[in-house]
Amino acid sequence: MGWSEARVKGRIYDLPVGYPAVSFEGEGWVQGVVLSLKDVSGLKGLDRLEGFDPLRPRANRNEYIRKKVDAWLVEEERIERVWGYEMSLERISRHGGRFLEEGVWPS
Repeated sequence: MGWSEARVKGRIYDLPVGYPAVSFEGEGWVQGVVLSLKDVSGLKGLDRLEGFDPLRPRANRNEYIRKKVDAWLVEEERIERVWGYEMSLERISRHGGRFLEEGVWPS
């Protein structure tokens, strides 16, 4: 497994529960990383970590929705289609999310 520094279009929020949330709406940039996984078992492990069940209907409340997004890989200077985890704006609001205008979540 490897990683690359990357950016995606959207907005990032600091949640009081101790982790960030991203919405892929908007014209801002969110800074983060893209993980390169050896096979699909790595994605399944991330889903377990995030509490995401791809078979669970949206109405049954996954914390995030996994969706394909374009990411700008900084060092490679190219765009790649990747899986991203997005939280709904309604859920972000319910958690008391604070918009981070600079596009970076303090780790």
